[in-house]
Amino acid sequence: MPLVILNILTAGCREESLSIFQLSKASVILFGNLIRIIFFFVTNCENCVKKLFNRKIFCLCLFGLLLNCLGSISIFILTQTRPGSTFTPEIEAPKSLFSEIEENQKYFGGVSVYFQHDVFKNLEPNRENFIRLARIDDIRSREKKKIFINFQFNDLQQHLEMFLSRKVELGTYKTPERYVYNKSSNSLHVVTDTSPVITYDQSFTFAFDFIPPVGVFLKEYVFGEIEYNVKKADGNSCSDVSVPLFYFRTELSEESHLVIDMNKTPRFYTHEDLTDISKVWKTGWMECDCTGSLKPTLNMALDAPCVN
Repeated sequence: MPLVILNILTAGCREESLSIFQLSKASVILFGNLIRIIFFFVTNCENCVKKLFNRKIFCLCLFGLLLNCLGSISIFILTQTRPGSTFTPEIEAPKSLFSEIEENQKYFGGVSVYFQHDVFKNLEPNRENFIRLARIDDIRSREKKKIFINFQFNDLQQHLEMFLSRKVELGTYKTPERYVYNKSSNSLHVVTDTSPVITYDQSFTFAFDFIPPVGVFLKEYVFGEIEYNVKKADGNSCSDVSVPLFYFRTELSEESHLVIDMNKTPRFYTHEDLTDISKVWKTGWMECDCTGSLKPTLNMALDAPCVN
């Protein structure tokens, strides 16, 4: 019975898509318990009616077998189905021999990597401002290629200039995004001139790399792992720095590094726009906490260029 309970918990928290192996395992458990009940009836039913004591033992054993059978049925149902978007059951068909995480909207849709810096974190009119760096799907889809994001800023007395650009390894930087924050009016504007910043206070280059899950039966991170490193340049030197990054989900457009409204006016992301990833990555019918990392992993051995 403890093994059946453990299998129920495993099936109820299942993250991976249904595999032939999982379905076969659930079927064997179910049919094995049905055979045990039939065999028990055949071998014990004739003797159980002879004595009251035998009858009690028979009923107790039968009760235990029925519990095992109900547990096996639960395992089979939990394995064969998964909760849909409205938490209604959806029947699955196995697609591969062993299980894999599906790259679907449930886990990765609208999820991006965000960061904060003291230079813009608490600028009015909001507090706790964020800048979006890259969509998690973009990082995962770059097979053996890193993604680089460069963020430069120039903090002047009257305004703050910010410059963001990105490129894929072995490629060139795409058309950058440039913004100016007016400290007098507390307003943010898009700058159409996207030429590189001539002078800047600091330049941060983020390097992202995706490590796919390994193993067949036991996977430490079934979502895979996103690693990153950061290089900071201040005009004279270049150094490794530890900058915390975050996963969030948003329902807003992810075409830019900032939120752009219908009037083409930019603003920073705030907590009101974002959903914490721990609330998104709930798995299975039991909505268990996922086994994947809830934020990118800093790896200072990861090669990252220094953009001066």
